[in-house]
Amino acid sequence: PPKQLFLGVDGGGSHTRVVLADEGGCELARATGPATNPYTVGFDRACLNLRRTVETVLKQNRQGGRKDLNQADIATVASPCTAAFFAIAGLKTREDKHRLRACLETEKWAKRFGVGDDAHGAWAGALGGKSGLVILCGTGSKVYGVTAKNRVIEVGGYGYLLGDEGSGTWMGLSALRRVVQAEQGRSQSTLLTRLILEHLQLSTVPDLVNWTYAKRRSSRDFAGLFPFVAEAARQGDVAATEIIEGAARELAGL
Repeated sequence: PPKQLFLGVDGGGSHTRVVLADEGGCELARATGPATNPYTVGFDRACLNLRRTVETVLKQNRQGGRKDLNQADIATVASPCTAAFFAIAGLKTREDKHRLRACLETEKWAKRFGVGDDAHGAWAGALGGKSGLVILCGTGSKVYGVTAKNRVIEVGGYGYLLGDEGSGTWMGLSALRRVVQAEQGRSQSTLLTRLILEHLQLSTVPDLVNWTYAKRRSSRDFAGLFPFVAEAARQGDVAATEIIEGAARELAGL
C-alpha cells in the first residue's frame, strides 16, 4: 500500500519550519520560510507565507529532494497527506484557529487538518504527548503543559504589550530602557549604549525615540537587540547581567 504522509508546521513570529515525513518517521523534505504569526504579519500574509513554504516542501519531494527516495516514494507526494498539523504562534482564540483553518483547508494538502498554537506543537514534539511542561522563550514567552489527567495549562503568551515576560522582546526593551536611564543619569553607564547605537546606526541616545516609535515597528525588532545584551553580559556589564537575571526570574514566575 502507498505510504502515509504527515505534514508538520511550526510557525512563529520570526520564521516557519515545515517538515514532511512518512508513517515510519522518515523525513522526506523540509523547508524554512518567513513568519506566520498572524498578529505579527497579518492573517492574509500568514496564509500566503504558509502556502509558499508548504508548497516548497511538496515540490522538493516531487523533484526527489531526498537522494535516497525511490520513484514510488516520490509519487506518493502528489496525493494528499494523511494528516497535517499547523502549530502557529499567536492563535489565542477559537476564532483565530477557525479563521486559519478555513484558509488552509482550501489547499487540499491533507485529508485531516489540525490547527493549534506553537506552544502545543512544542509540547507534543518535546514530550511525545506525555504529561509535562515546556517553557518557550524566543521572540515571546509562554509556559504550556498537559497534566496526567489531560488538563491543559497555559501561562503567558499574550504578546509583548500585555506579557511575554522574560522573552527576547522583553530583554530588548529592557536594554533600551537601561540605555535611556544611563543617559539621564538615573543609573550607571552601560556598554549597551555603544553596542545598540552602533547596531542601529544612530548617533545619540535621543535618536532612539524615532527608531522605537517608528511605524510598523514589531516585537521582532526589539527581540533583535538581545544578542547585544548577551554580548555585554559576557563582558561583565552590570546592566546587561541584571536584564538576563531578571528574565530568568520572570520565566520562573511563569
